[in-house]
Amino acid sequence: MALSFLNARSRVIYNLVRLAGEQGETGASNTAIIPRLSQLEIANLCGVSRQVANKILNELCSSKLIETTQKRIHILDLDGLGKLLLI
Repeated sequence: MALSFLNARSRVIYNLVRLAGEQGETGASNTAIIPRLSQLEIANLCGVSRQVANKILNELCSSKLIETTQKRIHILDLDGLGKLLLI
């Protein structure tokens, strides 16, 4: 998938899904991305500003697709995130 053709939201989602597959630790009801990346690290990874990454992460939290803690990002609905990439 050519990331340069995706909008900011799709780039953040794509990278969360990718990281969950590469570095995720699967639990009973979610997948935790280890180690937790800062908003700035996610922004740099996705080629967006920290403010844009923060807004997108908050939207995904509000939609109950992810949950963030100080130590980890938990993917609550990996299939739901994947479906957003297909839209």
